[in-house]
Amino acid sequence: MLDFTGLRLSAGLDRKKAAALFRVTERTIKAWDTGKTPPTSVTLYLQAITGKLDHLGPDWRGFRFSENCIESPEGEFVYAWEIRAMRYLLAAAGLSHTQLKNILTQDTNQNPKQAAPEPLCFAYASKRKRR
Repeated sequence: MLDFTGLRLSAGLDRKKAAALFRVTERTIKAWDTGKTPPTSVTLYLQAITGKLDHLGPDWRGFRFSENCIESPEGEFVYAWEIRAMRYLLAAAGLSHTQLKNILTQDTNQNPKQAAPEPLCFAYASKRKRR
């Protein structure tokens, strides 16, 4: 659950501007600030304009758009060119998206202390494929 006030402030909206934007009274904005649940459309709009990706599901919690990339909750950045390169990396490694997911899920389950899987590279993917 995202905090309405935090989203509103991240969007640079004071109560007056938010009331005008959402066509409600300032009293309604105050009620949302103090715990009353705003409509889903309001929350989704604020998430979209602040770049937060939480609304895409649990796997995306904490991720956000940051200028020309996506920022992970750990502070790592993924650029569009990296996403485009994944197709070629997977093909070179002889893996499908499903196989990669299974490898990474298996590694995480076998080593739960490992917070995030190692970055995929040719050597790592090739080594995993031979097992």
